[in-house]
Amino acid sequence: MPSSSHIGISRRIEDETERGRLKRLVHDMRKDNFGYIIRTAAEGESEEKIVYEMGFLTNLWENSNASSRRPQPLPRSTRISPSACGGADLLIHEVEKLVIDSRPTYEAVLSFLDTYMPSLKDNVILYGRSEPVFDAYNLEGDISRR
Repeated sequence: MPSSSHIGISRRIEDETERGRLKRLVHDMRKDNFGYIIRTAAEGESEEKIVYEMGFLTNLWENSNASSRRPQPLPRSTRISPSACGGADLLIHEVEKLVIDSRPTYEAVLSFLDTYMPSLKDNVILYGRSEPVFDAYNLEGDISRR
């Protein structure tokens, strides 16, 4: 929340020690006195992960809305790319690589990462073989077992 300095914490985080830890961490690491809403997904997360997410949000704001300081829809490439990446959180913490079999999507994801998370660009691979990507990685079998 770049236009507010408030740090809010989800009421669903009930442990007072954890609430205090999260609030202190965000307060100490925030940039330009920005405000934040700490959601339940932050509960128990490492300082490194929270600081990385804060940096991502700051970059997103600075590159998308800073020129006008009025809320605006994110640019089209930004709206598409995080979902194509499976969400920033997955790409940052749970996925070794992202294999994409569509050049336009691949380029959109790289463009997004170049602006907001350049350190992750090496984790994105354009799949170009003739065998369908689901077959090459046995995704059908993995999906049906879940």
